[in-house]
Amino acid sequence: GGYTIHAKSNDPFAAYNCPAPLSDSERPSYLAIPEEITALLDTEIQKIFENKDLSNCGDREKIEQIREYLLSNYKYSLDFSMRPEDKDPLESFFRRRRAHCELFATAAVLIARRLGVPSRYVTGFLCFEQSPAGGYYVSRIENAHAWAEAYLNDEEKWVTLEATPEDGIPR
Repeated sequence: GGYTIHAKSNDPFAAYNCPAPLSDSERPSYLAIPEEITALLDTEIQKIFENKDLSNCGDREKIEQIREYLLSNYKYSLDFSMRPEDKDPLESFFRRRRAHCELFATAAVLIARRLGVPSRYVTGFLCFEQSPAGGYYVSRIENAHAWAEAYLNDEEKWVTLEATPEDGIPR
């Protein structure tokens, strides 16, 4: 059983390029945000872009700033649990500043979307162990990972937005 996926290289800015370019009919689904968390996202965006004029930032600069902020200010931890006062896992993540890859990816997607950059949440496996029985790689549960992809409007392509600290990325 199982399935086979092949990738030509391990490019940190490569992303599955479907759809490319993003059609007008698909765009709204990659920009959707629950209304109840917009204020939460706006507070975090103010911290990320503290002294920057967002009107002069391109999409690549926005996602790179999101990535750098999360990598510099948050820690990877599998020990994440909601507190009774938290209404949303994202709120808990922003308050505690530590969590697993799923919340790093969620935060990156929602912040990018709030900034007008179409984004998607991706899960999969990062596999590096080649099988001795054939020309393929072995996928194990410890290879499971979540990350974000963002669509650069000005470049008309999807790119990876990996905001999880290195110690939380399967190696």
